Amino acid sequence: MKKSTLALSVILILGGVWTGAAWYTGKTAESEYQQQLDKLNERLAANVGSGYRIKAEISEFSRGLFSSEIAYNVLIDLPDGSKSQKLPFSGTLYHGPLPLNLIKQLNFTPALFSVYSELVKNEDNKEFFENSKDKNPLTDVMTLTYSKRLKGYTRLAQGKMNLEGVELSWQDSSLDYDADYQGAGEYKYEIKGLHSRWQNELLAKLSGIEPKDYPIETMEINIDALQAVNHIAPTEYPYLYTGKQEGKLGNLQLVYTYSGELNKVSPAVLEVKDWAFDYDIGLNQGFINAKLNNNIADLSLNKQSLGKVQLDMQLNHLAAAALNQILDYNRNPEQLDDDKLQAQFEAIVQNQPQIKISSFAISNSGGKLGLDFNLELAEVDFAKLMQQEDKILDMLKQFELRVKADKAAFTQSLATLLRIGGMNEEEADKQAALQSDEAIQAMQHQNIVTADEKSFASNLVLEEGKLKLNGEVIPEEYLAMFLLSLLLQ
Repeated sequence: MKKSTLALSVILILGGVWTGAAWYTGKTAESEYQQQLDKLNERLAANVGSGYRIKAEISEFSRGLFSSEIAYNVLIDLPDGSKSQKLPFSGTLYHGPLPLNLIKQLNFTPALFSVYSELVKNEDNKEFFENSKDKNPLTDVMTLTYSKRLKGYTRLAQGKMNLEGVELSWQDSSLDYDADYQGAGEYKYEIKGLHSRWQNELLAKLSGIEPKDYPIETMEINIDALQAVNHIAPTEYPYLYTGKQEGKLGNLQLVYTYSGELNKVSPAVLEVKDWAFDYDIGLNQGFINAKLNNNIADLSLNKQSLGKVQLDMQLNHLAAAALNQILDYNRNPEQLDDDKLQAQFEAIVQNQPQIKISSFAISNSGGKLGLDFNLELAEVDFAKLMQQEDKILDMLKQFELRVKADKAAFTQSLATLLRIGGMNEEEADKQAALQSDEAIQAMQHQNIVTADEKSFASNLVLEEGKLKLNGEVIPEEYLAMFLLSLLLQ
């Protein structure tokens, strides 16, 4: 046999095998694709906010030899019971083992299928297309490998929309993912910009207050340059996930204007710059443990810098079943009553949870204001506590509150607050110096703090069943009076 004839035969055989394999995988692709939509709907049901319902449904599947044409709808039910929203999508599902869309990208990794879909323009969503600058507003590429991993990305083009009580606009955003059949894997997302403006009536409604009694007229939330990577895994509890998340937010700005008697007050502007975060959430023997580390390059209020902020904290030994049930009540409020909610909170408290702030610090040119905190509850018998058979301190297994501050940093922070209140810079600096000295001396006289030339500190610690402030025991009746005053306030 001639070499050319042999080569042609091999090509024909391989082509036949590919064609046959593509036809076979095309037959199974529809059921596999439906399974993925079912999985997606389960996750949406578990994670979408209270009162909302989002579901994807296939409306057309026309199978061909190497690819199939698909169409599906995303149905959105709003909590106010208004007309359901429908987002139609269409695209092409390319059959394995070598999907054509991947081959065009010189990607020869075998896959069961790879699907491209995009939003279809209609009367309800035409505004999205008008604002997306010749891009399709929403596109998605998803590949299912033979090892049952989902790899792909979703792209959201810039746009804007107005809903009742809120205006939204956004820049190009993206989500890239590589996850297993259960949703465990890596998710990378980027939001280049997001702006929202909320009106008084909607804010009041969400707070359960009459609009005329709600003090905020408008609230703006502006987000720039958010990037993050999540490595997450589902758990036996439907609403709880474990894993790590790290990322950075370039800028967050909150702007409030006021209504009613406060309408003459200048808008309040809170701004966070360069916020780096690193979170780690784990599950161990039915309890959630979370480490949350945050660093903010600058925090400002009304254009006055408060300084650099560090907050590293832990939430430990939180009863996962109770947390999951509380989240379920949030998504299904019709099932909630006060007794059920109280029972779940009691379950969390009775399992000895811990909150620990290993470092909370505000730094400015004068130095640092620092705080460490550790609270771990003991086993609590609510019946005995309510009947005063147990002491308040019996609730605590660990308690530490330690404050250390540089005097210059305290003075500068006070001056910043005075400027925010409207005082000019010279007068603010003068008053801050006087007031900070007076405050430290007064606290030192009452043994609230100890001080030296440059700094002051305070330590409130539980030792041998007694609460001590800078080494002196605080009588329990004083603590009870303090807690009662907090409750009355």
